[in-house]
Order: sequence, then C-alpha cells, then structure tokens
Amino acid sequence: MFFIANGLLPFFITLNTKCCPQSYRTLFETTQDADCEAYIYFYERKSVTLPPCWPRQHKSPNCLLDFRNDFFKRLILSFKFYIKFYGFLTLFNYRAFLNHPTDVTFDTVLRAIRSTFFLAGTFHFGERFHCLYRHFITWLYRDYYQIDDPLPTNTTLSRALFLLNSGFWGWFWIGFEAPGRHGDLSLFTFWKDAELGLRLLNDVKVDKEPGMDCILANPRLPQFFFASAIGMWTWLYYKSPATMKSVDRMIVQQFLI
Repeated sequence: MFFIANGLLPFFITLNTKCCPQSYRTLFETTQDADCEAYIYFYERKSVTLPPCWPRQHKSPNCLLDFRNDFFKRLILSFKFYIKFYGFLTLFNYRAFLNHPTDVTFDTVLRAIRSTFFLAGTFHFGERFHCLYRHFITWLYRDYYQIDDPLPTNTTLSRALFLLNSGFWGWFWIGFEAPGRHGDLSLFTFWKDAELGLRLLNDVKVDKEPGMDCILANPRLPQFFFASAIGMWTWLYYKSPATMKSVDRMIVQQFLI
C-alpha cells in the first residue's frame, strides 16, 4: 500500500508543486532542505528537456558526491526533527521515564533513528532519480546512438519512471520503521494524496484557500473521514480485537462502545 501511496506523492510535491499547501512544503523544506521553487523550475515546464541538475538541485557539478553529502545532511535534519517529536511524546509517558529512564531514552532515540532513515531515504533516493536518468539519457543519445537531438528527460515516460522509482524506495525504506507504523504511514500518505489530488483538480494553489465550490471547503468532508475511521475501528474491534494496537483498542473501549 505504501509503494502505491508514496509512488503517487511526487506527482504532487515535485511535478505539480504549486498545488501543495504551504505547511506541507515547509515540512520538506525543514527536514529535507528541499528547494520547492526549484521543482517548479525543473518539472512544471512544457519543454521536453530538463535544465541541468547543477547548480539548482544540488550545489556541485558532481552528482554522485552531492548525492552522498546531501543524504547525510538530510539524515541530520530529519534526526533533529524526530528526536524533538518523539521526545515530546515521551512527556506524556513521564511515569515510564521516571521508572525506567535508560530504557525509555534508548527507545526514544532508536525510534528517532528509524524514522530518520525512513524519511530521508524515501525522499532523497526518490528526488535524485533524474540525476541518474540524465546521465543515462546522455550516454544513450550522445555515446551510444551518437545523435544530437534534445534529450527527452521530461517526457511522460521519464515522469512515470520517476514515480515508479519513488514507490520502490518508499517500499524499501518503510522497512526501517516499526511494523506497527506501516499501516499508519500508508493511510496518512494515501489521504494526503487524496487531498493533493482534490487541490490539483480544483486549481487550489499554495497560498490560496479552497473556494466554496471546492469539496475541500465542505465541512462534511473531515466529518466523513472521521466517521469512516470510527467505523473501521469499531468493525475491526468486533471482528478481531487482538490485531489492533493497544492504543487503538483502548480508544474504542473507552470512547466508542
């Protein structure tokens, strides 16, 4: 499921960046040092060719060197984000921390490291696909066929391969997360795809609020999503409660039945 959901995500955050809400762009700009304006320059264009990846997408002409350096940079930024995130969650479980400070600290750091590799790996290996693709197309046209035609690096085929590559790396790096988070991440990404798809269909730009005729502005939409979640929770509880996570099971027991 995450292969499909993450494979679709670059269609919005890279190939149609203008439809992404600012909060979502900020997440990638903060944790991945992403240049969202560069994606508009690269991919939201009618020409079949892409501009050179250097110096806009990375800072030196050596794609491989910057691939390595930028990956470590994104790991550091992601870790800073997740250690704060999981550290904040630990505050709600302060009794366990007071009773077992070493174990809880180790578990918090471990979760932050796993999520760091998931986020940085998924984004970085997906984003830098066109560096490799450019080199391949250049070799194919210039060295193998020895023709001087414009390099077709922004075609429907290249974009499809871009999305397929993103799906593969999403499937690979999600394995670094705890199994209990796989379903949550898949559902989060799926609904994010749905939201971005509606924004694209209704031409809702970055800093623009959805118009009253847009389904995103309909107050019943979040109600529908919330009711659907409750329905799925309740159905699963009566069908097979042992398969639910303890937190989800507790919510159903305390608030829904």
